[in-house]
Amino acid sequence: MEYLCLGNLYKYLTNIKERSVEPLVNAYHWIYQIAQVMGYLSNKKIVHRDLAARNILLKNEKYVKLSDFGSSMKEGVLSETNQGAVSPRWTAPEYYNSRTNINLSADVWSFAVLLWEIFTFGAVPYGIEERRQTRPLLDFLRFYIIESTRRLNKPDLCSDGLYDLMWRCWDINEGKRPKFIDIINSFNRTNDTNRDCIGTYSRDERHAWKRARQHYLTIIQESLSTNATDEYILPHDLSGPRM
Repeated sequence: MEYLCLGNLYKYLTNIKERSVEPLVNAYHWIYQIAQVMGYLSNKKIVHRDLAARNILLKNEKYVKLSDFGSSMKEGVLSETNQGAVSPRWTAPEYYNSRTNINLSADVWSFAVLLWEIFTFGAVPYGIEERRQTRPLLDFLRFYIIESTRRLNKPDLCSDGLYDLMWRCWDINEGKRPKFIDIINSFNRTNDTNRDCIGTYSRDERHAWKRARQHYLTIIQESLSTNATDEYILPHDLSGPRM
């Protein structure tokens, strides 16, 4: 991968001064592009297994790339002992057990935690809730997520529509979580007011998703012109490059 001078998204978020609102405009570009590349991986039946802000690199303020595929596995593979929960705070709860079949829906759970990171400017997931705990992290997460059915709180700057998407991604039943193509389609439905669909976005947000889509198409066109031999797929109306 080429050198990306802005570094990873986690450091970028934590270095933002005075909680500037501009990154929240950029956030829609980041989220849209990450959803696209995860849709591409899903089509290839590849589970990233370590999706987090620290593994998202910035080429510029509105162009991100996914990195660190060292923990990736093919869907359906049985994880070995201690390989289930790669990064517990980002990991779907079914992976708290040591032997679990690798499933694409686990990346959907992590995707929602990544969204939460973006809108909290790099806060530690469950950090506040865990502060007074003495039990080991995995035991705490089992209690908090599985037994108490609690989830990360809505960030102050996160919209209701995106928080609704997060909750759907955090369904304890992995079969009920949306697929990445469903998430992408929800972003593309800029005129959809159906409250039953994934994510009910405000008018400003629908414009933001439209801008993010247009910017993504520009990135794709530039990539195609300079990397004609790379492989591309078409999840519905958009292409997702290998990243």
